[in-house]
Amino acid sequence: GLRGGMQAACSRVEAKRKPTADEWVKSLHMDTAVSRALRIPQNMALFEYLAVLDKTAVRDLLCAAKLEGLLETVWAGVEKANEHEASTLLEQCLQKARDAVVAADASLAAAPAAGKTPGDAEDDADRCWTFRKWLSTSSVTEAIADMLESRISRDGVPPTSQMQLEFARSLGRSGSRDVVLELLREGDVTSTLADGLWKEFSKVAESTAATGEEWNSKFSDEAKFDMTFGSVDIFFGGLEALIGSPSVNVLEAMRAEHCHALDSNIKWTT
Repeated sequence: GLRGGMQAACSRVEAKRKPTADEWVKSLHMDTAVSRALRIPQNMALFEYLAVLDKTAVRDLLCAAKLEGLLETVWAGVEKANEHEASTLLEQCLQKARDAVVAADASLAAAPAAGKTPGDAEDDADRCWTFRKWLSTSSVTEAIADMLESRISRDGVPPTSQMQLEFARSLGRSGSRDVVLELLREGDVTSTLADGLWKEFSKVAESTAATGEEWNSKFSDEAKFDMTFGSVDIFFGGLEALIGSPSVNVLEAMRAEHCHALDSNIKWTT
């Protein structure tokens, strides 16, 4: 009943509560003297502090408190805590993303699809935004290419096309999955990919619109005017009726436009 519901709610709150330094140390079956030795600041979250510690710092802190014999146990606890916190943050972030996907899917399902044909659906699929299309236009995959090039470059000179092809062929003949995995590890590609992906995700989050449909909706929703057809006179008048006839002195007109117009001194690139 009510008591069971309250107990379940309290259990969920307790599970989400961050442990204190002493509670974390006790979970490692050690004395609270260890938490004092690590000098965890009172105004800083436990996991935030543990995340910036490396093994050398932990060893120095324990040595200062004459607890150096506990180094391996404490460091294992630090690594486990950091892994748990990273996993928790990842799951929270993914849950928010899943909620956003559900909301977007519900909104799409509620939108009218009048006049749509199977052919229109195929066209929409070709124009839609996908991870594969997005990544194909990003610089993320350049991290892998840079790593591979660095393995066969000489004195900082990029390898030629033929050198790259022969390297790929040789690796395919005499290498293995484990060799490729070790290449990625040695080149710290995971870290580089994470940096690149984060930049690309940030760009998508900050962009006003990412697809043609979103741009269309943006201008449709924000437009403060209605477009109308012009008269027959405007149609037959052409551009000359709107902006005048071009100069018969083409070179002089070009010189005037490029050198003597109001914006001639403004730098621009194509």
